Amino acid sequence: MKALISPNENNRIVEVKANNKTFPIAEPLYWIDCPSNCTTEWTYVNGEFLEPAPAPLPPKPSVVSMRQARLALLQEGLLTNVNLAIQQGSEADKITWEYATEVNKNDSLVQNMAIALGLSQDELDNLFNLASTL
Repeated sequence: MKALISPNENNRIVEVKANNKTFPIAEPLYWIDCPSNCTTEWTYVNGEFLEPAPAPLPPKPSVVSMRQARLALLQEGLLTNVNLAIQQGSEADKITWEYATEVNKNDSLVQNMAIALGLSQDELDNLFNLASTL
């Protein structure tokens, strides 16, 4: 296989030919032998073919709507326990749970509820990830 390298584009591979049938090109472009799995997403730097870096992970949601939160809790079988805990909590907790339009993962009510339910921070993150999709 041959890769067409473009030094003017940070040594990006601009074309790959599987059959080694190259075509004439103008400098500074040049052809070079490349691995069979080489693609135009790669670069060629200091004599090495480099695959692109993986895409960054999407940010973890820290705020979801109350509807999303309740649907996620329901789906995970936690809503009944949360409702019971809220009923035993303070008046402020009851008002927050009933009238808030969004739920913030860093809110003390949420953090305390996660502890009461025995949820780790990773499990809480997963619950918010789920909620953000609902």
